[in-house]
This record gives sequence, C-alpha cells and structure tokens, in this order.
Amino acid sequence: ADSEAGITVAEAFKVAQKALRIAEKAAEEVAGVKSALVVALEEETSKLRQDRSRLSEEVSALSSDLTVLKRQWAKQEARETRREADSEAGITVAEAFKVAQKALRIAEKAAEEVAGVKSALVVALEEETSKLRQDRSRLSEEVSALSSDLTVLKRQWAKQEARETRREADSEAGI
Repeated sequence: ADSEAGITVAEAFKVAQKALRIAEKAAEEVAGVKSALVVALEEETSKLRQDRSRLSEEVSALSSDLTVLKRQWAKQEARETRREADSEAGITVAEAFKVAQKALRIAEKAAEEVAGVKSALVVALEEETSKLRQDRSRLSEEVSALSSDLTVLKRQWAKQEARETRREADSEAGI
C-alpha cells in the first residue's frame, strides 16, 4: 500500500520528524505563553492585594470618620432637644442660672447647719469622754481598794486555816 501511495518509510520518518519539530516548537511557544501568563497573573494578583489593602485602610478611615460624625450628630441633636425643651418650658439661661444660685445658697446654708450639728456633737462627745475617764479612774480606785481588801481577807483566811490545822493536829496528838 505504501508503494502504491508512493510513500517510503524514509519519507514517512522525515514527515514525522518535521511534525515532531513543529510540536516541540509549539510546546516551547505554549510554555513561553504559559510563563508569560503566570508572570502577568502574579503581577495582577500583587496589584489586587495592594488595592485590597489600600481599600481596607480607606474603609477603616471612612468608618472612623462615620463614627465621629455620628457622635457629633448625636451631640447636636441633644443640644437641639434641650433648646426645644427649654424653649417649650419657657426657661432661659438667666433663669436657669438664678435657680442654680438659689440651690447653691440652700446647699451652703445646709452645710453651715451640718457644721453646727457636727460641732455640737464634738462637744457632747468630749464631755461624755471626760465623764467616762472620771468613771474609769473612780472604778480603778474601787478595784484597787477591793483588791487590797481581798488580799487582807486571803491572809486572814490563810491564818484561820493554819490555826484550824494546828488545832486538829494538836487534838489528834492529844495535846
């Protein structure tokens, strides 16, 4: 069949070699494209990571700014609410100041009264302490006198027991 087709083994081998070279060249080109794609992918990945980091920092800064703005907004709303409440109640700053001054005078008067009560309590406590010291001194003298009487009684008791013991001994000895 080869001879009918006019193809020899040598020609087929040459064609196969040429096909192999073409395949090798294509493989090298594919490897080069693959390598270039890997490099490009790594560069794009690095850029995306940098973008992600930058965006994270921006989100953090915006979140912080938002928190500050929320606090300021809340403070402003609180001020507005107080102004509206004061306005509805008909209270001016001057009136509030007068009320505060009156409260201060009442507190000062109460403090003076407390100081007076404290002073009276200190005097009473000092008097009671003096009385207790006098009582302690008197009781110490009484305890000392009783202790002395007890010592005398103990001696008399010891003498009495000694006499009793001698009498019994004499009696037993027939004296």
